[in-house]
Amino acid sequence: QLGLVFDHRLGGDLSLMARVYGGTRNNLQYQSLGGAAANGQQSGTPTRNEWNQASNQDFFAQANWFLADRWTLTTGVRSSRVDFQSRDDLGAGNIADSVQYRATNPVLGITWHVTDSWNLYANQGKGFETPTLSEAAYSSTSSGKFNTTLKAARSMHREFGSKWTPSAKSQFSAAWFTIETNNDIVSIVNDGGRAVFDNATRTVRQGLELHGRHQWDEHWKSLGSLTSMRANYDQEFLPKLSDPVRSGNSMPGIPQQQAYISLQWSERGFSSPGRPAASGVEITLDWLARSALWVNDTNTESASGYGIFNSRIKHRFTPLDRITAEAYLGVDNLANRPYIGSVIVNQSIGQFYEPGMPRAWVIGLQTKVPL
Repeated sequence: QLGLVFDHRLGGDLSLMARVYGGTRNNLQYQSLGGAAANGQQSGTPTRNEWNQASNQDFFAQANWFLADRWTLTTGVRSSRVDFQSRDDLGAGNIADSVQYRATNPVLGITWHVTDSWNLYANQGKGFETPTLSEAAYSSTSSGKFNTTLKAARSMHREFGSKWTPSAKSQFSAAWFTIETNNDIVSIVNDGGRAVFDNATRTVRQGLELHGRHQWDEHWKSLGSLTSMRANYDQEFLPKLSDPVRSGNSMPGIPQQQAYISLQWSERGFSSPGRPAASGVEITLDWLARSALWVNDTNTESASGYGIFNSRIKHRFTPLDRITAEAYLGVDNLANRPYIGSVIVNQSIGQFYEPGMPRAWVIGLQTKVPL
């Protein structure tokens, strides 16, 4: 990958930024077709040999308008073009397919600065999401062929929220959001690692996000977040390879609640703007929880929720003049609790569940040497 960014300040509060980047990736994948020999496992006969390319161009502009002492208006627009090209090199003739996606999406937001430490805001904008090369890898009508029939998902986003910073040591925020999507890109079947995607008719996500942090004194601070969301099929959906999905069914793979709480202690006190991190020991204890979630579109199977603890211990020190070092020890899933860490949505033979990691230890050392 290689990229270049040009940033130039034209004067005052106006600046110009341009960027260009490119990259390439090669992926060689063998499907396990079976067979073994004394010198090792056979890869089997290749079933696909393709050259795939994705490219995109985006142009965007954004402006902030100070309407009055306590009102700010934000406007923006983005024009996007995404091109997919696929060439099948397995058979004779080098069959090629291509598809192009285009969209121009505006965004509008307004903020009321109620006080110097409290804001209320409202945002609305359109979204545009194309399939990825992985999502288009398999077709619902011709297994093993690149899928050029997938449409881009188009959505309308609305958000209303509040941000409050009563002091330099405390910050709280709350936001309510809704996302209405047409042609949402969803997995309709997963068979032997081959995930086929299709466009749902219409989906709706609505939720509430809460976040807060507070430093109790020089040595103790905590933060927490909570997300509560409902994601549903808002219209009946007729997938090409599975049974109809009724309107009102929950979208699989999305928990309705997620929570995170962290408690941190510092031996020498926490760093702050203008104050570098001090030497000494820091200990962090985290709790991460997720509610149950559906694993298929018909909502007949679900994965149970869980809550796990993680811990981190760091020690900063100065082994030599001007050289700083940090040794750390981390333990994930502190209680070694068995849980379902992820799911394979709409797995064809019911193998939906993937176990979460057991207790895992991480140890490391990093140093900073000034030039």
